This record gives sequence, C-alpha cells and structure tokens, in this order.
Amino acid sequence: MTIEDLPAFLAEIGLKRATEHHPRIAQFRDTLEAIKPGLHDSLLFSGDMEKCQALIDGYQKRQEEIEQEESDPLRYGFRVPGSYVIDKEIERIREKPNVIPFILNLGGNRSGKTDDAARRIMELMCSRPNVSVAILCPSQAQARDVAMAYLWRYFPPEWKEEETGKKRHGAKGSYSYNEKTGFTDDKFTLPNGSKCIFKFYLDGNVTAWEGTTYDAVWADEEVTQDWVDAAQVRLSDRTGLLLLTFTPIKGMTPVISSIQANCSVVQRRDGGSDVIPRKGLEKLPYLERSNSASVVYFWPQDNPYGGCKTNENTAIDKKWPLSLIKCRLYGIAYMVKDAAFPTFSLEAHSLTPSKEFIEKLHVDAKKGIKPTWYHVVDPCSGRPFFMKWYMVLPGLGQPRAICMREWPQQEDYIPGWGDPGEWAVPSKDGRLKDGERGSAQEVKGFTVNFMHSEMDRIEHELAVEFEGAEDPEAMIEPYVRLMDSRGGSVSQMAGDSNDTLIDEFYKLRDGDKPARDFVKASGQNLNPSGHRSTDGIHLINDWLGYRQDEPLSALNEPRLRYHIRCTNSLWALKNFTGADGNEGACKDPIDVDHYFVRDDPQYVDGKGFIIDNGRR
Repeated sequence: MTIEDLPAFLAEIGLKRATEHHPRIAQFRDTLEAIKPGLHDSLLFSGDMEKCQALIDGYQKRQEEIEQEESDPLRYGFRVPGSYVIDKEIERIREKPNVIPFILNLGGNRSGKTDDAARRIMELMCSRPNVSVAILCPSQAQARDVAMAYLWRYFPPEWKEEETGKKRHGAKGSYSYNEKTGFTDDKFTLPNGSKCIFKFYLDGNVTAWEGTTYDAVWADEEVTQDWVDAAQVRLSDRTGLLLLTFTPIKGMTPVISSIQANCSVVQRRDGGSDVIPRKGLEKLPYLERSNSASVVYFWPQDNPYGGCKTNENTAIDKKWPLSLIKCRLYGIAYMVKDAAFPTFSLEAHSLTPSKEFIEKLHVDAKKGIKPTWYHVVDPCSGRPFFMKWYMVLPGLGQPRAICMREWPQQEDYIPGWGDPGEWAVPSKDGRLKDGERGSAQEVKGFTVNFMHSEMDRIEHELAVEFEGAEDPEAMIEPYVRLMDSRGGSVSQMAGDSNDTLIDEFYKLRDGDKPARDFVKASGQNLNPSGHRSTDGIHLINDWLGYRQDEPLSALNEPRLRYHIRCTNSLWALKNFTGADGNEGACKDPIDVDHYFVRDDPQYVDGKGFIIDNGRR
C-alpha cells in the first residue's frame, strides 16, 4: 500500500472522512510529522500490526472530531482567540458588585463575531434553568438570515430534529425552527425553561419594550443609544450581560464613542504584513477597557472558517485608505461620519503624563524653568462656562501644547455642585449629530466670585501637580488668559454695573493676588464660510495633524494633545461635525480650542523670550 492508497483503505473500514480537508483540524499525517519527521510513514510501513492499529486509531479520532464539531458545535466547536478574552473581561467586570458587564465586540468582516455571540447566548441559556435573553436585530428578515440561523446551529443535538426543525418527541419547551421563517413568533423556550425573544429596532418602538428583565441582551449590528439605554434598564435587576457585535462601517458612531470615551487600550497587536502589506498597521488596539465596559476586537485572520489569512485571499484592497482597511479588517472605527477632525484618535491625541515627565517638570520648576500656560474661557449663554488650561512646551521647530485640565471635568468635585458629569452625550435617537446636552450643562447661575474661586482651585491644583508646589497659596501663572470676545464683552453675571464680564474679573482682586486680566479672543465663528485660510476647523486640524501612515514618535506627533482626564474635550473632538450649528451640544469645548490655536500660542521662557526650536 502506498500513501496514495491510504484514503481508500480508511474508507473501506468506515473512516472515509478521516483524511478530508478541514480548516482547523490538521491532517493526522501532518500532526505526526510535526512530532517527528517520518514518524507517520514509519508506522504505516513498519509491518507491525500494533503500530498500524495506533495509526488507524489516530485517524478515527480525527474523524470523530470532525463529526462532533458538526453535530454539536456548542460543546465541540472552535472558538476564536478573542472569545476567551471576552470570557476574562466578563469575569473582571463581574468582580464589582451590581455592575452590568458591557462588551463591545468590534471586528473585521467574517471574523467570527456573530458566531461567537450566538454560541455565548446559547451556552448561557443551557447552563441553568429559566434564563431570559433578548436579541436585538435591525429587522425580522436580518434576524432570520443571521442571528436565528446561528442560534439554531448551536442548539444541543438532543433538543432538535435536523430534518423537520421541530423539537424531538418528548422534549419539553416551546420551539420550532424553519430555515426560511426562523423561529415561530420570533421567540423560543428551551426544555430547561430558558427563554429567548427577538426585537427589531428599525421597525419597533423602544418605548414598547417594557416589563421584562433579562440575563443577557445581544445586539447584532449597531443599535441606537436609546435601545442601548433601554437594554441596560432591562438588565439591571439581574446585572446581566450586554453584548454588541458589528463591524463599524458607519465610523465612530455615538454608541461606539460613548463606550470608548472612558476606555483605555490595554493590549495591542501587530496587524501583520502577511495579511496586507501596509504601513500604519503596527500595534493596533486589541483590547480596551474601563471599569464596566470592554472593547474586544476580532480579526478575520484568527478565524479559520472564512477569515482571510494572507493578502492573496483577502478581499481587502491594499490601495484602500488606511482608515477603511482598519475598519474592514480589524474593526477599528476611526472617525464619525462627516467628522470635523478626521485625523483625531485617542491613541494619537490623548495621553497620561508619565512619572518621568512630571518629575522633570518639578526639577525644572525649582530652577525657575516652567511651561507656558494659557487659560481660555468660553462664557456660554444659559449654561456654565467651559474652560481649559493648556501647557505649552518648546517643540522641534514649533511649540507643542497639552490641554491639561478642563472645567467642568468629569469626576472632579466642584464645591456646591459635586461631580458635574458629562458635558455632552450621544443622541439617543441619532438625530442630533453632535450629541445631546449632558448633566454638566444643566446647572446655571454661577457668580463671578464663584468662578474666580474655581479658577483659584484649579490653578493651585495644577501648580501642585506639575510644578511640585508645596505652598498652599501657590498657583500657576497663565501667560495669557483668553475669553470669547462676544461673551466677555457683555455683563452676564454682575448686578447693576455696566462693566463687561472681562471688566468684572479684572476688578475682582483677592488680597495681594493679581487680578485676572482676560484678553478678548477672536469673535469669529468656528467655520464662517469654509475658507481654509481662516476657519477655526482648519486651524484646529493643523494642530491635530500628523502623518497617519507612519508610527507616532517625537518627529511625528500632533502639536496639540489632551490629558486623558479631559474626557469632555476628547468626546467633542471625536464627535463634532458642526451639523447642529451654534446649538450643537459639544460645540463649546471646540470653541475653546479654536480661541487657543487662533491666538498662535508660543512657549515663553522666564525672561519673556519666545523660544523657537530651543533658540531665542
């Protein structure tokens, strides 16, 4: 017998599938060759019946693995590596009491997102009795074609009759599945009492989703924020799992943005030049997390069932824009549709100052060498001020700036107010492109005295943090204070005085401390006519710009970045489109950046010299 005769021989003894191709289970001959070259053939041609039987047993086991995976994928099916990452993230979040695990599973096309979610839901329903789950799909047709088909695949074989789609005789529960019509009445009950219902968010009304609590809600394809909020309410009693799975082809939508706003990247991977030969795919985010949420990325090259492995069999064109490749292949959403700042990304524009960076600032401060601070204020009409403090440092040819603090800032206790919360939040129905006003915009009626004391508080905290100040009265000294010329030129907070708001701050002195001398910032609109030479959007983009196809470095970094705690500013940069006009919920943080960059900020040394590339 030759090697070529082996498949026919195995077929004769009932092992006709033992040598068939399988995307995951290696050929038995290859398995033995990996252990020791020539091992397989030496056993086959040894003439030793015991060795030959061991060989046959190996082929029989391979056939059993193939058949088991087909007949019972719930127990014996393959799981992509990211599935185990999700397991650990759910466990991590559940360690905190009364916290709903929120998993955003983004991934490239055919990366196994839907398959893994269906397996996870069915495993949960089978794990204990009376589990209740809801599956959100865009429409009934999409649910039948995708989610229902995947769930039926993972039904335990003892509970289904493959030919008829009906339950086995004598089995409890209520379910009937047909490939064309899906589950009868868009719901089913398993023999152990666990229940599943399908909801369709493009056709349905979220306000009608009332009265039921769930152990898990899975949304296949992205839902709007109002459905996400409703799902969290339905999960609260049982602290159930909220799972979203989709490829972010719509870009940085409000739902993605709201989840990622408080997440940081904790694991990265190399995209791999064997998949597509393009620069800019190094160290891509693979896992992001916050206290209650995780973003897990699935990559199609990790999925042997239809996922691309090399650039020879992927449908991704290497000539596509880098952002499109990252979306379609790696599930990375880089910008909001029609985003005003297309180069913005948390990776490039947010930072947490390192211990070494802060220590150097402290050492320099003792020598009298300090960064140049800019304080910029937008006295918003009908809502609180929005303020930022920028640290300007000398750069390679151009100054570099870091927005180190914003006001109001999330998780910053403001006397008499508490934690202000978010400045803007995603639009619940998706109609407002720049989001809706958050809780931080609701409080009104702050006096000039109060705002003066808040400026004192923040500037003292910045002096302690970045200058190492020990004096309880120490404060940073901004080189320039800017205030919107429109808001600053009217009296919004004073009593009977005709003084402008800028006048009021200048006259308000605290003992021997100097007054706050604000300069009028540009009164120009953010984007008056779209002229690239003058509009604020273009100026901010200039400061945010860097070469996206090259790795970030000291020679390739944005001129303007933001401390990771400035979440309101980061959210605004990610989501601002300008489509909602002057009433846009996240426009104020952008206005402040506009006033800052239009003033042409510079690094100024202690003697008043403007430093350019380290030279006076």
